[in-house]
Amino acid sequence: MMDFRAEALRALLQAQSRIHAASDLGEKLTAVAEGVVATGIFRRALVQVYGTAPLGHLIGAAGLSTDEIQWVATHGHGPGYYRELTARGGELAPGAFFIPHDAVSAEEMERMLASHRQAAEFTDWHPDDMFLTLMESRNTGAIGNLTCDDPSSGKVPEPEAAEIISLFASEAASVLEIELLRRSDGLTGLGNDVWVEEAFTRLDATGAPFSLLYVLIKDLDNVHQRLGRRFRNEVVKGLGRMLRQAVPREAWCARLHGDEFVVVVDDPEPARTEYIKQHLIKELTKWNDMERLAALGAAGLHQSLQNDPMSFIQLSIGSASRWDKDSAHEVLARAEKAARRPQAS
Repeated sequence: MMDFRAEALRALLQAQSRIHAASDLGEKLTAVAEGVVATGIFRRALVQVYGTAPLGHLIGAAGLSTDEIQWVATHGHGPGYYRELTARGGELAPGAFFIPHDAVSAEEMERMLASHRQAAEFTDWHPDDMFLTLMESRNTGAIGNLTCDDPSSGKVPEPEAAEIISLFASEAASVLEIELLRRSDGLTGLGNDVWVEEAFTRLDATGAPFSLLYVLIKDLDNVHQRLGRRFRNEVVKGLGRMLRQAVPREAWCARLHGDEFVVVVDDPEPARTEYIKQHLIKELTKWNDMERLAALGAAGLHQSLQNDPMSFIQLSIGSASRWDKDSAHEVLARAEKAARRPQAS
């Protein structure tokens, strides 16, 4: 057993070396998957980042065919789906789960796991079984997972083997955490301009239609000069919180610059875009009434300023959609132009 563990840890060190040498995130994830296979525990491994994450839907695989990788790329699920799977599985090691192929109902799963516990051993591996480890971000929750199948022994792995695989999942999570931080705005926790550029590149590569909302905080520089940096920062943070809560699940939002925010929606239908825009306007109005006073208090400013015209935050929204071959930046320019019109509010 010591030899097995030594070989597995050697595979992990080699994977770490390849991760540090790789410049592309997909190559880093592939290095993790190939490291798992190099342990000899499983013959196939897949690392994937959920499409809802700021990094997009990324894949690293070892032992899978091109067709299988393509299927995963076009049929990716989000964190909710995989969390449901873990609820029906057995935890072999902290955060590492065996998902049987016949996990049809919670009652059947409980009976099966109870029989495993009574027998103190697991059954032979079925071709449709799965080993799953969630990859967690400290800030955004589950951002991806490491799944494995086809164990070399033909058996469900022992807890020690599961712990080894968990080390590879932790390595992948650390890599992703670093990449997320590089793409996150430090003040709001939303995506930053690096994230937006990468997302726009992906949108232009696919040519998929989408809608975009551009949100502008007007006169932010004047607010800064009049009421100070702390009030300005509290306003920006408050708007970031509001956007995270208000945007629908199929949309993502980012802070472009000091006073500019963007919301991208996969659905380009004008009715859907207008609905989201009106919902945001309603939420922004409530936000200006409540968050402004909270920002004054957090900035240490006296309550007498609550009626100061400069403490009322002026916000403006513009929208645009892409149906043809316009680039994402051209769509952004149209939305920004609409938001900066004199009558916009």
